[in-house]
Amino acid sequence: MEGQQKLRPCLVPLVIRLNFSD
Repeated sequence: MEGQQKLRPCLVPLVIRLNFSD
């Protein structure tokens, strides 16, 4: 389950960037 924990923090900045792009 270490993969999911690494994906979470990686998706956080991704979503924030998408929100800022809007």
